[in-house]
Amino acid sequence: MRIEACERETVRYNNSRLKKDRGFAAKELYAKLEFRGYYPQQPQHFLNEARLSALALAFYLAGRLASVPSAPSQALKLLVLDDVLVGLDYANRRPLLAVLEKHFADWQIVLLTHDRHWFEVIRAAIPTDRWTCHEMYEMVAVTGEATPYLRPVPSDIVKATLKQARDFIAQKHLPAAANYARSACELLLRKQCEDKKVAFPYKPDPKKIMF
Repeated sequence: MRIEACERETVRYNNSRLKKDRGFAAKELYAKLEFRGYYPQQPQHFLNEARLSALALAFYLAGRLASVPSAPSQALKLLVLDDVLVGLDYANRRPLLAVLEKHFADWQIVLLTHDRHWFEVIRAAIPTDRWTCHEMYEMVAVTGEATPYLRPVPSDIVKATLKQARDFIAQKHLPAAANYARSACELLLRKQCEDKKVAFPYKPDPKKIMF
């Protein structure tokens, strides 16, 4: 899917006699989409939910970037994404992290999600020197009221997994410690291959894996 052009009319102010009828006209923005050589006239009826969500998110992020020049240089540039990727599959979620890294590097970004797997994917992909990870729970205060509880989580998933392995060693749970140590090794190897773009063939049969 590709956006070839965005079309709009000249925005006009309707200075009607009655205040309730006053407002701006021609505020709509029309996108010309190309999908595998086809130009759908009504994309909302042609594209599936995942592609519509991706298109809406692209317009939103572009709008946020377009609003930056009008803000003072020292103004806080805040971007909050609260589970906006629910409609996207994981193959289309990962590119969002690259977009944020490239176009929003100097923004304060808050990513919120209820998806545990997506949370772990983000932890493994984000730069640990610029991001912090937290888990939020509901707890009951001394007053009896429900209140949010924020628990810091190590951003470096490899170090966190190794720490869990050491904790199991201290508790004499050696099989569990070995599993966590193996997971840490796999996570580190995968991250290094992704960062350095090293091709790593996948083999479903563990007996055929050669080191």
